[in-house]
Amino acid sequence: MVLNGSAARQGQIVDIGDGLIMRWSTSADAENVSKLMSDCFRFLPSGRQLPDDQIPGENEVLANAARRLLKGTNACMSSTDYALVENTQAGPSQNPIVAAVSLHEIPGYYGSVRLTYGKPELIACDPQFRSRGLIRKLMMEMIHPESDRRGHVLQMIFGIGYFYREMPDISWIPKLGEGEKEQYTLRQATLDDIPFLVRLSTNENLYVDAEMGSAYDEKYWRWLVHDVYQNPVGRYDGHRITTIIRDETSGRDIGFNQTAFVYSFLWFKFALEKGEPLHKILHPVMRQMLAIGNKQCMTYREQELAMKAAKGESTDDVRKPQLSSMRLALGPKHPAMTLVQSKLAPEEVLPVIPLYTRVFDYSAFILKVAPTLEARLAQSVFAGATAKLQLNFFKKLEGMSASGLEVVFEKGKIVSASPWKKPSPEAKVEEVRKRKAAGLPALTIYAGEFHPLTFTSLLTGYRSFMDLAWSNADTNVDNEDSRYFLEALFPKVSHDFDLFIW
Repeated sequence: MVLNGSAARQGQIVDIGDGLIMRWSTSADAENVSKLMSDCFRFLPSGRQLPDDQIPGENEVLANAARRLLKGTNACMSSTDYALVENTQAGPSQNPIVAAVSLHEIPGYYGSVRLTYGKPELIACDPQFRSRGLIRKLMMEMIHPESDRRGHVLQMIFGIGYFYREMPDISWIPKLGEGEKEQYTLRQATLDDIPFLVRLSTNENLYVDAEMGSAYDEKYWRWLVHDVYQNPVGRYDGHRITTIIRDETSGRDIGFNQTAFVYSFLWFKFALEKGEPLHKILHPVMRQMLAIGNKQCMTYREQELAMKAAKGESTDDVRKPQLSSMRLALGPKHPAMTLVQSKLAPEEVLPVIPLYTRVFDYSAFILKVAPTLEARLAQSVFAGATAKLQLNFFKKLEGMSASGLEVVFEKGKIVSASPWKKPSPEAKVEEVRKRKAAGLPALTIYAGEFHPLTFTSLLTGYRSFMDLAWSNADTNVDNEDSRYFLEALFPKVSHDFDLFIW
C-alpha cells in the first residue's frame, strides 16, 4: 500500500556531508530502523522496575512498532514514508540508519470539517550523531515539504486526549454466579464488523466532547481488526483488541469495546447502540475483557520464556502475570466512568496535555475549515458580520508563509483569507480618506497581534486568547470587540486523538 506515494520522491537523495545522506525509506530499511528505535528508547519507562545500576535492554515495543510501520500495510503510512539519515561510511557492525522521522496521515476533523492531519511520529537519532541538527533537517527539508505537498493544512505531534484514571483494584467486579451464563457476550471483531464499527464510533456514541480529533473510518478499523494481525513482526502486534458486544437474548450486536495491553491494561473505547442499558451491560463486559487481558498476559509470558530460552538466558525473572489493576481512557463524560467512580484512584490535577502543531499557511487552513468558523460565528453576537479580521505576527519566520493574515467576512461568510502585512499609520489614514471620498461606508476591522507562531495555539483551540495574553506580552488586540470576535471564532476546545493505530 502506498499513501500519496511519489516515484520522484523515492529517488531523492540529499548529501549533507560527512558521509551522511537524507533519503526516503523502503521496506528493506525495516530492521535497521527497528534497531535504531530499540537502542534509542532503552530508557523509556517499560512498566518494569529495574535496579538503578542496570542498563535496560532494547525496547522491544518500539522496535516492533517500527517494523509494523514499514510493512507497507499500515493504516497511516506506507513503507516509503520514513525520512532517514543514512551513514554511508558505517562499518559492517554499525547501523547505517542514524536518524529517522516517519510521516503519518491521520484522518480527522475540525468541528464539522473532515480533513487529514500530517503527523511526524516515532522519531529517533543515534546518540553518537546528536547535536548536529539531523532531526531538524529531516523535519524541515523532507517531512514538512512532503506533508505540504499532500495538502495537509496542519501537522501535529500530540499527547493523549485525556489522562488515564487508575482503577488500582479490580477484585470488586462481581463474579458470574454458579450455573449462570452471560446475557451480554464479547467476540473479537472481524472485517465483517467494520461497517458497524464505523457507524458506532462517533463522538456522540463514545461520549467524547471534542472539536478536534481523529476520525475512526474504515481504514482505521481495517487495520485494527485485521491487517495488524497479518504477517506478524513480533510481540504486541495485536495489543489493541476490539470486541463486539452481543445481546444473547435478542441475538443482536449492540456495541463494541476496545482494550489494549502492553505494559498495563487499558480500556480505550466502549460504545453502545442508543437505548441499551449500560448499567446492566457494564459488569459482563468488564468480566470478559479482563479474561481477555489475562489471556494476553499469559501469551506474552510464554513468548518471553521462549525468547529467553532461545538465547540461553535465565527465565527466573519471568513471573506468572495476573491483572490486578486497570487504566481507563474512556473520557470524563462517559457514563461508565460515573458508574465506577468510587473504585478509581483519586483524580490528579495535571497540566494541559501537550499539543505541538504547525500550520505553515494560515490562509489555506482558514479556507479549509471555513464551515466550522462560520457556524461558530453564527452562534455568537457577531452573527451575519461583515468585517475584516487582520492579524499581525510581527515577522515571517521559518515555518510560516507570511507575517500576517487577513480574513474577509461578508454577512457571516468567509469570502477570502490571504497573507497580510500591517500597514503604516499613514497608509491606514489614506485608506480611510479614499473610502470617504468614494462615499463608501467605514470598514469594520477586528485586529490583533501575536508573537510569531503562537497564533496556531489559538487556531487549534489548544490555548484561549487569554491564555496567550497572560503568557506572552506580544499578544494584543485593538479593542475589546476584537478580542470577543477572536474568542467567538477560536474558542478553547477539547481534543480526542487516537495515538495507537500503528
